[in-house]
Amino acid sequence: MEKLASLSESEIEGVRHFSGISIYQTSFRHDASSQTGGSRRYWLELGRLEVMAEVNLNGETVGTVWNRPARIEITKALKPGRNELSVRVANCWRNRMIGDSGLPEEKRFTWSSYQPFKPETPLPASGLIGPVFIQEEIEMPLTLE
Repeated sequence: MEKLASLSESEIEGVRHFSGISIYQTSFRHDASSQTGGSRRYWLELGRLEVMAEVNLNGETVGTVWNRPARIEITKALKPGRNELSVRVANCWRNRMIGDSGLPEEKRFTWSSYQPFKPETPLPASGLIGPVFIQEEIEMPLTLE
């Protein structure tokens, strides 16, 4: 994908109705802040996430996000210079079931004893929609006068 967007908005049928795990990967540079003093913590903000994600930074799994805000601390894994980010996003199978409802049974990917969906059922958003950014938190002790 060229940019972050809901998988359900794709023009490609298999992407629009995808159900499972999508892996988003990128690299970025981190230049340490020039400010002095105070302790720093860094947070990866995933923006809109449908439905849950496991975050890996520089080969280290930093955790799983499944609720809002989709945010996870990355302080220990973040390093100066080049960083490698991988976000594994799992969505639910509703979009695949909606896609399958318009296919003959022998071409369907899923099976369920309960099929409430029709081909015209609206697709919910899925995947990593973003925006994704890093937030720096600086803790500065105050001196009382």
